[in-house]
Amino acid sequence: MKLALIGDPVSHSRSPAMHAAAGEATGVSLTYEALRVSAHTAEETLRRLHDEGYAGLNVTVPLKIEVLDALRADPDAVVDPAAERIGAVNTLVRAGSSWRGFNTDAPGFVRSLPGELPERVLVLGAGGAARAVVVGLVDAGVRVRLAARRFEAAEALAPLGAEPCEWPPALDEALIVNATSASLHDGEAFTAQFAWRLSRGAHVVDLAYGDELAFLQRAAHEGASVQDGKAMLVHQGALAFEAWTGSDAPLEAMFAAL
Repeated sequence: MKLALIGDPVSHSRSPAMHAAAGEATGVSLTYEALRVSAHTAEETLRRLHDEGYAGLNVTVPLKIEVLDALRADPDAVVDPAAERIGAVNTLVRAGSSWRGFNTDAPGFVRSLPGELPERVLVLGAGGAARAVVVGLVDAGVRVRLAARRFEAAEALAPLGAEPCEWPPALDEALIVNATSASLHDGEAFTAQFAWRLSRGAHVVDLAYGDELAFLQRAAHEGASVQDGKAMLVHQGALAFEAWTGSDAPLEAMFAAL
């Protein structure tokens, strides 16, 4: 089974190691490549990789929107309704003469969370990652308050079921999700914008991953349990693996591969 990740850049990706480990653990014979593909060649690339016999693809930046557009233009392709709502595709499964497009980020995020979901969640950010998180949470029956530095950007996610609020918001929900990229670029300044008065038992998630995310360090200092983006990475990858192979994903092996 031939699989690949397409996007630009892809050299940093941990997905090849993760899926190789999943194949080995389940006995599924597969190859998984990381292919650097520019956004303007998305449609051509999908045709070529289908002709070359690829069974499935992961899609990363900057191709998630362009791949969705390419599938919409293909009468033989199918796009999952959740991917349409999110406005991005991150997983493709070979389907006849074309592809079926999914977004596994939304359910992957929900599956990555420990314990039962709270009634209310605060999401920070209004980009593609935030859209996936909002759809996943709303579909799971959770009330989502969303804040972005530009209020109009937060308002744009209201049709997905999010309740826009002013920036910086109070951090008073039981679950807080940073879906911005700020922690990777200027984490200290980003973290300093908030009044850190967390509710007891709060759980704080940053979709970035790394050992020194200032947002999570401050949350832990304030007594919250914390989680970076590795769990979401594994769970969205697990859903893709199951769609490609029909086998249950070996989560333990995939986490170990990271």
